[in-house]
Amino acid sequence: MLRNCLLYLLCFPLLGFAQDSKESIFSQSPKELNLDAPKSSHIREYYYNYLNNYGQDQILGACEAALEAYGEENEEYATKLLNLLARNYQLTYQLDEAKTYYKRVLETEFKKDYYAEGTIASREKLVALAGMREVAMLEKDYSTALGYHQQYTQNLYAEYKELYLRNQSRNDKFLALCYQKMGKSEKAIETLIPYAFGKGVHAGGGLDKQMVDQLAELLLTKYPKKALRKLLPIIHTEIYGETTKNEVRFYLKMFDNKIYFPQDTYQYHTKIKEGQAIEGQAVAHYQRKLCNSYFFQRLVSLL
Repeated sequence: MLRNCLLYLLCFPLLGFAQDSKESIFSQSPKELNLDAPKSSHIREYYYNYLNNYGQDQILGACEAALEAYGEENEEYATKLLNLLARNYQLTYQLDEAKTYYKRVLETEFKKDYYAEGTIASREKLVALAGMREVAMLEKDYSTALGYHQQYTQNLYAEYKELYLRNQSRNDKFLALCYQKMGKSEKAIETLIPYAFGKGVHAGGGLDKQMVDQLAELLLTKYPKKALRKLLPIIHTEIYGETTKNEVRFYLKMFDNKIYFPQDTYQYHTKIKEGQAIEGQAVAHYQRKLCNSYFFQRLVSLL
């Protein structure tokens, strides 16, 4: 029972979509309610009837039975059940079976539900793309994983931009791992550098120590330890301001890399742009942030 419950929750690992309500028809206002509208999808009704009859812990059995009864109708709600089964096979490392179900979601043209109007299929196709990239990574097929990752992030940005921004650091983490596994360390470093001091230039999230660890280790493969040992004692002198159209951005120059500091409550990036003569204070502020940062401490610990 516990495994089935966990499966239900884990089927949507990267997407923050709310689950549908069994009473979706009642979410319409009286003005919008159409009493002549068709019933909810057959496969959906069958799925919930199965759970009511055999128990709420019979999720996998309900999925299989509902798909056997109504799968050929290609109602869009079927995508949720297909992904649940795919995720189960993925979690149990039956990867060929997982790919079969994920591909069915991606390759089938589903009929729009009267109430959902295609939104369920749209979401679930994104879930299937995320699943396919994870399966490819488990199979160590990194170029395929990268391809599915790119499809996933492009579609997520086009359809759910806010969700794309919330998940950007997590997706960049996956992207950097793909590049690293493919032997493209330079691309991996380029992807991770914005997160060296926390949020970086992207929205959402705080410091991800795993990303910083990965970045520090990659930098040690790119630059000789001797060069790093020479740089670190004086690295605090390599902080500069860069004027853009609307603000001044501060960054650490580390060999040929610019590592930007995220904006903070001191707002030096706007104060200096407004003409306040405090650039020295700003540099001292970012020097302290650098020396206290997990990124700096991690580099020191690896040398």
